[in-house]
Amino acid sequence: MGWTVPRDWVADEVVTAAVMNSAVRDNLRYLKGLDGDITFEDDIITSNNVDGVDVSAHESRHVSGGDDDIDSALAIAAMANLTENKVWKGNVSNRPTEIDFPTRTLSAANDTVTEGYYAGTTLSAVDTDLAVGNIKKDTIIFGFTGTHNGIDDVASQPNVAAFQAYPGIGTAAAPDNLNDNDTTLSATIFSNGEYVEVVYGDLVVIKRWRQFGNNSNQAGDEFKITYWNVTTDAWVDWVTGISARVTADWSGLSTEAEVVTTKVRVVATAAAGAGTFDLEEMEIIY
Repeated sequence: MGWTVPRDWVADEVVTAAVMNSAVRDNLRYLKGLDGDITFEDDIITSNNVDGVDVSAHESRHVSGGDDDIDSALAIAAMANLTENKVWKGNVSNRPTEIDFPTRTLSAANDTVTEGYYAGTTLSAVDTDLAVGNIKKDTIIFGFTGTHNGIDDVASQPNVAAFQAYPGIGTAAAPDNLNDNDTTLSATIFSNGEYVEVVYGDLVVIKRWRQFGNNSNQAGDEFKITYWNVTTDAWVDWVTGISARVTADWSGLSTEAEVVTTKVRVVATAAAGAGTFDLEEMEIIY
């Protein structure tokens, strides 16, 4: 027999055998499974199964230490024994396994910080270029106070040998004679605007210069010294209105404002008399 909807009893109702049998007895038999029907209690008692779901006690279905051990009490107890700096991760059998703590790393190639966990380190260890000597003076980056004064800090101080290391080039005649350490050979200027260029081959700071003259030069022969501005990538006047020396000897060293550069030019600005003059030798140094 099947399930009978429970009866709502009212006061002073006469209880008959038929009523008790249908409302109480038959439903109890149904729940107990005494009439052959599969019932809720019958599933639990006979198979620990309700509509295909195993409802047996948790611990009775899993063996401690077995491949399917997921007992919460055992797992909680195991947490206390987790090795320092390790974490639990399920393996192929869904068992918790100790693994190294997964961390991400920072890159010196970009400023990307991916979400996640990072091992203890310092930014200067990730990129050694993060150093006070590489940061503009008094600028603070991640706690590093810069001490770098700019290109002056890396510019060398050229001596005469450095000025003579690379032969002069340019539009003047025999431009290499300007810095060949030979005062008997000259670079000759034929018209205004002609020049001799000397390259240092390095970033340098210059402040002094002198010239060796020629007896054939005349008053009114003039030139200027320009330097290559490494910041603006342009030629800039350094010393102007220089008279070409009219005697075959050295002038004294003249001191000017210090500039940083990689190359200089001696440029004719006026040629008197025959329109030519000679630059026997020059030195442009620190």
